[in-house]
Amino acid sequence: MITVFIPAKGNSVSVQSKNLQKVGNFSLVRRALNSTYESDMVDNIVLSTDSEAVVHELGDFLQIGNLTKGFLELKEGFVLRVLSQGNKNFILHRRRSEHATPDSRTIHSVIDYLGIEEILGLSTSSVFLLQPTSPFRLERELDVFINYFLLEPQIPLASIKRVESPHPQKVFLYSGQNQVNFSEEEISRMTSPRQSLAEYAAFDGAFYGSSVSKLHEANSFVGPETRTFLRHGHCTINIDSHEDLSYARFVSTIEPW
Repeated sequence: MITVFIPAKGNSVSVQSKNLQKVGNFSLVRRALNSTYESDMVDNIVLSTDSEAVVHELGDFLQIGNLTKGFLELKEGFVLRVLSQGNKNFILHRRRSEHATPDSRTIHSVIDYLGIEEILGLSTSSVFLLQPTSPFRLERELDVFINYFLLEPQIPLASIKRVESPHPQKVFLYSGQNQVNFSEEEISRMTSPRQSLAEYAAFDGAFYGSSVSKLHEANSFVGPETRTFLRHGHCTINIDSHEDLSYARFVSTIEPW
């Protein structure tokens, strides 16, 4: 079984109620859910949250009026099968409070969910993580990612973007002092043409994929060996700040998302 896991904490340090912020006509969490709908390969869609407001948003999305009440009755760490539609199960996971702090890692909630799948009679083989903070996934891109993962399912896969400006080799540590002392090597690197420097990349947050066995082994979606899925342009925007959110909202007015 293939499971898509969508993490949606209620609180965020950078942007208040970040997962409920709208880009275009939809909230970030709704956009993540939307991107799973056209997939023919997904068996389970799991929303993991500690937020009543996020659940209310999901209830409207699935047209289930009493979903919030069901969420409030759930114990932390437990799940509620919300709806089976076609070949997909929609599952609500009540994230534990210790996994909902600003510095908690998403993998803890993923492992927590996998530990209680037996209750639902499910058996996931691969998990795909979709961060709501990456709002611009292309049509059917999830299926492309899953198919690429399945070529070598024993190796984790993560989406990435090139890091070009500022180039990582042109940055320096800043202590807050008025004067910075550079070594000759740093000066040479920072004054070199960008084209002569090594190519760098970063995870863009849109897609991660791993087998369940590798998740338990590495306690992470990224392992010592990780394949990459290169993405380009505006679709790689990842919202970490108010500036990112404003930029994403602007992009949504000029691109057919």
